[in-house]
Amino acid sequence: MKHFKVCLALLLVLPACVVKAALHRVDINNANESALVNALEGVAQQEARAIVDYRRVHGAFRSMEQLALVKGIDLGVVERNRERIILGDLRDKTEPQAERRRTR
Repeated sequence: MKHFKVCLALLLVLPACVVKAALHRVDINNANESALVNALEGVAQQEARAIVDYRRVHGAFRSMEQLALVKGIDLGVVERNRERIILGDLRDKTEPQAERRRTR
């Protein structure tokens, strides 16, 4: 009976951990502020806004480590979220906004 309770407890807890990890992935090159706050540990609204602003000015992130260049984000935050971060499609997002203005 003791083993049954332990197995039952594991069956109840384990799927929740797996589902939680699977649901909180985010594409840092396309996500809005809300998605960043909900998916990334240690990222509040202010940091999420800074990520979106940085991306708008400098173009798409080419590596996860580049997030550490954003004000309020350090390498510790990047490391804690490594499994959650996705680098999405870089096409048409690599040219910073300042560059686009000059060519128009």
